[in-house]
Amino acid sequence: MTNEPATRILRGGRCAIIAMTLLALCTGTAAADAVTYWNNVVVSATINGITPSRPNPETGIAAAYMHIAIYDAIASIDGRYTPFATLVENAPAGASTDAAAAQAACEILSFLYPAATFPTIASVVSAACSTALNAIPNGQAKTDGINVGHTSAQGLLAKRQNDGFRANVPYTFLPLGPGVYQKTPGMDGTITSYAGPVTPWVAKFKPLTLLSPDQFRVDGPPPLDSAQWAEDFNEVKNFGAATNLPNSRSAEQEEIGRFYGDINAQLQIGRNLRQLATDQHLTDDIGESSRFFAQVYTGQADAFVACWDSKYFYNFWRPITAIQHADIDKNEATQQDAGWRPQIVTPGHPEWPSAHGCGTSAYAHAIAEFFGMKRLPGGIDLTGGTSTGGTPNIHHFDSTDEIIKEIIDARVYNGVHYRTSVIQGSILGHKVAQWVARYYFQPVGAHIPQGPKRR
Repeated sequence: MTNEPATRILRGGRCAIIAMTLLALCTGTAAADAVTYWNNVVVSATINGITPSRPNPETGIAAAYMHIAIYDAIASIDGRYTPFATLVENAPAGASTDAAAAQAACEILSFLYPAATFPTIASVVSAACSTALNAIPNGQAKTDGINVGHTSAQGLLAKRQNDGFRANVPYTFLPLGPGVYQKTPGMDGTITSYAGPVTPWVAKFKPLTLLSPDQFRVDGPPPLDSAQWAEDFNEVKNFGAATNLPNSRSAEQEEIGRFYGDINAQLQIGRNLRQLATDQHLTDDIGESSRFFAQVYTGQADAFVACWDSKYFYNFWRPITAIQHADIDKNEATQQDAGWRPQIVTPGHPEWPSAHGCGTSAYAHAIAEFFGMKRLPGGIDLTGGTSTGGTPNIHHFDSTDEIIKEIIDARVYNGVHYRTSVIQGSILGHKVAQWVARYYFQPVGAHIPQGPKRR
């Protein structure tokens, strides 16, 4: 793993940020167990109220590291499932699983976010560690749990040395040309506030399970002189324009776009996974809970790696660039609109494929793989970024397929992706989720230990 140069932290209100984050950790999850507690920690510490927050792929990968270490510690204690990276030999059966989870999480997060570089994140993590460990009665069970958690975390870190986490991977913008990715307007609506290119290192990162980052590289964008390009272009132009511009969205489509566009994706996914774990009673069994979160986040992390490989390989332009410069795509079925803007701020990385398509599909299919069904008892409720009277909107889904279908629509309504791009991302996410489920997080003796060898 490679630490990046020190990040500038805005220290004004730092104590208030830490206090609010800790309050969220204590109150944010109904019927929480140690696993959901630590999921809340990693998401809150890296995104919720933190300035600057970490990028989505980074948070997803960090969460995967943490959940793998927790899973390995718990699996070593209860003996039901094959550890991912580290089997702690002779782990005492009576060891405290809560202590093991806490120690594993603390060591992973403290390594990934050292205080010298990330003081605010480190403060939140340190406080959460103290809270979790102090709540466990002193005794042999706690000591044994701490030792198991330590061995699990250090075993994972030893195997992941020089994996490229936060490595310095340069990116050079190419001149404007047909299909070429360019900087896009940031929060203030101008290019000067562009925030990117986001995490180009993820495209080169050593995957957790895949044989290589390009294992599931998606098919490329359609030729710019094709009917498919014109269809994708005109749909996002018509349905994805800013609210104050002419567009074809219905009120329902507007809400769907905002549901996913007005909230950080990792904050939304973490919150929804914790609620799902509670609704499906996974929090009653820490072995199942740890396996669920490890499997979901490992799949999501590798989906990001594969997604970023494709993004930076194809380096394709975003809708705002394509629409404002349609005069150069040589397609008579597309018309330039130099004043066109999307519903939300365009993320600062190349377009093809959609990150939401990759990540949402990966976690939705991971849910289906874990439970062995797409339709869970009671369905799945997701909360979004929009609200009525201060209460977050809730979308109910009868199956995981419905979640994927809606994210495909949403990114078009957001105005930041083409439909085919989101579909390609969802195909990638499905392949990764299947790959992870096939080789990892299964009962002892049920599958190939630690997957096939990388080439």
